[in-house]
Amino acid sequence: MKAFLIALLVLPLAPRLEQPLDRLDWMVGHWRTDALGGTAEEAWLPPFGDAMHGVFRHSTDGALRFSEFMQITVEGSDVLLRFRHFNPNYSTWEGPGEVMEFRLDHTGPQSAVFVAANTITPDRLTYERSGDTLTVEISGVPVFVFRSVR
Repeated sequence: MKAFLIALLVLPLAPRLEQPLDRLDWMVGHWRTDALGGTAEEAWLPPFGDAMHGVFRHSTDGALRFSEFMQITVEGSDVLLRFRHFNPNYSTWEGPGEVMEFRLDHTGPQSAVFVAANTITPDRLTYERSGDTLTVEISGVPVFVFRSVR
């Protein structure tokens, strides 16, 4: 019993092993910019286990135009980013059963490059953070330059 109690006291002091999604924790937060004639917002939750989730919405004059649900998962040795676009009525842009899918190609201290993993996906998706700015590029074209919202 004494050894069990000592183990309980020491266990929290054991070093935590780095998880594959820990290298993406700089994406966490609520980001906003003016884009596409309206307001674009993207929010990322912290990594939890083998998954990380985000949501995107675009609105003009207070009306939702479209949204996205995003998830980054660890599957074997791959880190995959998948998402779907949704119309205001929650119908999807992608066809039945189709999903945008990217594979993590490489990361930097505050950057991540994902490459297409299927045929309906653009060639490349890049996230890069500098201070309170998050830039998202699709196939080399800067689409969104977000500012952090606290």
